[in-house]
Amino acid sequence: MGCVDMGNATPLALASRARGLAMLEVHLGISIDDKQWWRFEFDGHEVVTVIMRVTPAMAQRWLSDRNSHSGDKANRSISKVKVNDWFMRMRDGRWRVSPQSIIAFDEDGDLLDGQHRLSAIHSLGKPMWFRVEYGWPRDAFSVLDSCHKRQASQLLDCPHASIVSASARIVAAVSGLATQDQVFDKVTARSDPDLIVNWVEQWPELTKYVRRVRTIYDVCKMNAPIHLAIISQASRTEHAHMIDDWLDAMETGANLTRNDARLQLRNKWAKEYRELSGSSSNRWRPYSMSVKAWNWYIQGRAVGTGGVRLPGKDEPIASVLGYRGYR
Repeated sequence: MGCVDMGNATPLALASRARGLAMLEVHLGISIDDKQWWRFEFDGHEVVTVIMRVTPAMAQRWLSDRNSHSGDKANRSISKVKVNDWFMRMRDGRWRVSPQSIIAFDEDGDLLDGQHRLSAIHSLGKPMWFRVEYGWPRDAFSVLDSCHKRQASQLLDCPHASIVSASARIVAAVSGLATQDQVFDKVTARSDPDLIVNWVEQWPELTKYVRRVRTIYDVCKMNAPIHLAIISQASRTEHAHMIDDWLDAMETGANLTRNDARLQLRNKWAKEYRELSGSSSNRWRPYSMSVKAWNWYIQGRAVGTGGVRLPGKDEPIASVLGYRGYR
């Protein structure tokens, strides 16, 4: 692969210098005039790159005319969740041109990569900057789905990033930060890693308390992401001053009576950790159980033997008392 040419020129000049430039204009219906472009060779194929603002009209045209969902050139079905992720990043000003921000077409002008980004531009209704690339051999993109994307935990600069990331997905699901389409098991949201990082930025409490909940996990096996999500919500209530005593008690178990919700919750996790940490589709049940224990603690309520238990499958999800951010 090597750089062949770059610069600014008119469509006629480009057509005389490179077939790929002319075909890009014909197939995609755009003019290269006054745009920054360059071209390179890849295994004998000429690939043209243009930095340009992609308009909603372009996005709609490319999706309807250049995006196949059948035959040898079929792309995957469009995911509403992925489109919404891109839409929110663009709407909220979190979109930048980067090495990954490519709309790619093959040598026949058929879309290879970018259908979700184009759908988001069309929904947003305003132009966005992209690198548009034309001329890729189709098999060059056949490995796209086998590559490993960076996880949110790899993008976070904080201790115990995997716990913080997992907890952010819980907080987003129960607080309303995530859309209904993103919530897949009542108390967990799935999203693009960059959006999860944004959720963490909106909830600095997640990084504040993560060391404590990790220590408590080591002691009694209470699920750290669930615990962190509950404490983070509680920190935004009038009961925030009670968090330190809660964490101390959960860590040591000292001076707790058998009717104390903290002791019962602590013992429940220590004895039944494997069962409570089973299927992710039922994560809402240990979450709800743990929320109820917190609520009883702040109310000063004595709990009868066996009071801290998993809720029935038809019971509603418990809410942290005093937190106002729910849907």
